[in-house]
Amino acid sequence: MRLVKLVFLLVTLFIGSAMASEYAANKSEAAAIAMQKVSGRVLKVDEYKNKYRVKLLQESGRVVSIEVKRENKKKS
Repeated sequence: MRLVKLVFLLVTLFIGSAMASEYAANKSEAAAIAMQKVSGRVLKVDEYKNKYRVKLLQESGRVVSIEVKRENKKKS
C-alpha cells in the first residue's frame, strides 16, 4: 500500500509541473503557451530570470504549474 501511495505521489509531482519547449517574450505569451499545453484558467504568471511560471486551474479543481522559457532580448 505504501508503494502505491509513493508511486501516485511521484507521478502527481512529475505531471503537476512541466516545462514548455516554446519561448515567450512576455507574460501574455507565456500564458497562451501554457494554455496550449494544459486546458484551464490562468491564475497567475510569475516572472523569473530565465523563465515564466504559469499557474492554471483545471476544471477538476487541480492547480498545475507550467514553466515557459523566456526569450533572451539582445541589445544591438
